[in-house]
Amino acid sequence: MDDAIKSAPKKIDIYNRRGEFKFKLGDDRLRFGVGVTALYYQEPVNEKLELFTRKNFQDLTRLGSVLPLYDVISTVGVPRDVPEDLSDLYGSLEHIANTTKPLVLLVSDEDKFLIVLDMFEKLHGDLGAKPFIIPYFNPVSPLGMNAGTVDKMKIAIERGLPLIFSNYSMAGASTPLTPAGTLTLLMAELLAGLVISQTIKKGAPILLGMLPVISTCVPCSIFMIRKASLSAWHAPR
Repeated sequence: MDDAIKSAPKKIDIYNRRGEFKFKLGDDRLRFGVGVTALYYQEPVNEKLELFTRKNFQDLTRLGSVLPLYDVISTVGVPRDVPEDLSDLYGSLEHIANTTKPLVLLVSDEDKFLIVLDMFEKLHGDLGAKPFIIPYFNPVSPLGMNAGTVDKMKIAIERGLPLIFSNYSMAGASTPLTPAGTLTLLMAELLAGLVISQTIKKGAPILLGMLPVISTCVPCSIFMIRKASLSAWHAPR
C-alpha cells in the first residue's frame, strides 16, 4: 500500500486532441466536465422525452465544446438508434469527432474497450504521448472488482493513459448505514484500485474519487426503519 501511494504521480498533465497542453491535475483548481451516459433525451422546447440518439450525442458534445468553463467532455449518453452491440463504438466515434477537448471515456461493454482505443489510434495516432483520453472505471460495491474492469485498467495503463477510478454508495445497501462505515468501505475500494494500477505499472497515472450517498441523519433513518416495522406489526390483519 505504501509503495503504491508513493509511486502514483501526484500531478498529471492533460492535453487536448490537437496535442496542446490544457491543464495539470493536482496542481491547480477543480476541473468540470459534461456528462454522463444518458439513456433518454428531453427536448428543451417541448420537454418531450425520447431515446438518446447519435444526433443528441453530437449536439451535446459540441455544446460542451464551446462552453468555456467546462474542461472535459464525458461520454454524454448511450446512442439507442444504432445496433445495441455497436452502441459504444458509435458513441465513442461521435465523442472524439465533435470536440477537441479532453475526453472522459466510458465504455459499457468490456469487450469493446480495446476496440474503441484501437479506433481512436487509427484516427489520431499515439494516445499516450500527450494524453487527452481519460478512461473511467468503477469497482462493484461492496468490495467487488470484476475481471473485466481490471482488464480494461491494464489496457489503458499499457497505452499510457491516465484513468479515473471512482466509486459510489447507497448507505445501508451497498455500504454500511453509518457515514464512518460508508467512507471506510469506499476508501478501501479506492486504495485497492490504486494498488492494482501500480501493480500493473509503477507510476501509472490514476485519479481516485468517490460519491458517497449518506443519510444526513442516521438516527432519523434508524427511527424511520423502526417506525415502519412497528406500523407493519400493528397493521390490521
